[in-house]
Amino acid sequence: MKFSSNNSADIRKYFEKTYIKLKELGDKILWVERVRTEGIECIDIHGDVVEVLLDHEVEYDMEYTLPHRGCFLYCGKVAMLQRVPSRQWKKGISTENTRIIWADTARQVTMGFEALEAFSSKPAYTQLAHALCAPSSSVLSQRAWYSPEKQSLFLDSKKIGVFSKGTLSVPKMFQMEVEKLRQGTQVEIKYA
Repeated sequence: MKFSSNNSADIRKYFEKTYIKLKELGDKILWVERVRTEGIECIDIHGDVVEVLLDHEVEYDMEYTLPHRGCFLYCGKVAMLQRVPSRQWKKGISTENTRIIWADTARQVTMGFEALEAFSSKPAYTQLAHALCAPSSSVLSQRAWYSPEKQSLFLDSKKIGVFSKGTLSVPKMFQMEVEKLRQGTQVEIKYA
């Protein structure tokens, strides 16, 4: 959505009290505190006020589109961001339309700059072979992760495989997803 003084009422409706990114400001995540006709009052990760002035000639491009769900590492654990389908009218990210949970327990993570920064940063996915040997949980793709504690492979929050005696056992219906994770590794997989 383009931000300008012409659509300040829409900006207020869809973005006030949410997290956003403006393309013109790079990867900086901002909290929209208040929207007025002449500008948007935002707060950044350091608590500093960032004023985004609106006029008829300059438009800002709001680009913080999130997938419906995604896995990422946060505080050394796998977390999952999920959009709440019934609350999509708010365009920015808020606790009303997005949840972040710990992947292994489904307990809610406090929404804030740190969690959103961890999700937004360039993901460092672990190769499947390395994840199977790692001492802590690993994110393998946007939706797949492995828990060494449970010796299990997950797709979102669904357990889809078990690693035992050097072999990963997976139902045949997940073969396509698992083969993408397996690329470039010599992991032994048994499809049942």
